[in-house]
Amino acid sequence: MKMSNQPISLEKAPTQAKMFIGEITEMLEQGRYRINACYLAQKSFGCLIEPQVSDQVLIIQQADKMYISQIISREGGNQATLSLPQAEKVTLHAQQLNLSSIEKTQIQTQGDLELLSCGGKILTNATQIVFNAIETLVQLARNSIHRATNIDQQAEVLIRNHSQYQLVTASKDIKIDAERINMG
Repeated sequence: MKMSNQPISLEKAPTQAKMFIGEITEMLEQGRYRINACYLAQKSFGCLIEPQVSDQVLIIQQADKMYISQIISREGGNQATLSLPQAEKVTLHAQQLNLSSIEKTQIQTQGDLELLSCGGKILTNATQIVFNAIETLVQLARNSIHRATNIDQQAEVLIRNHSQYQLVTASKDIKIDAERINMG
């Protein structure tokens, strides 16, 4: 390997940074934090956990700016928030992705939520499944199979079933009860 005798440009040389551990003593506006009751720092782009007061954090100081690089320890440590306020979009790529919690998992959005499984299955197992749609619930499928011990459908105005062929069977009894019944 041949070494060049050309001088290195100072514009391209890495800048010096200092690191130290400090404690967050106050959360300020616009993502800034007070460290050790005197320094101001902001969370670095790569610090994914949202800092809290009394966290021990690794600070990187470069010139007159200080950044919280990572959280070293947290008293109680029972809660953490992943926060990427500077990112417009976050993408996770993996062969498999597991989200797991003991008590509750909640997904919230103020916009649309899409679950896509191209060529695969979406499996749901639960003791109860409750769907609430403020306006419209649309289900589209080539085949739809419902099996239950009891099915109760109720509408305030109209229930309509339409197909080219329709079959209603019962092993014991069919009851049709209305003020007026039209057949044919």
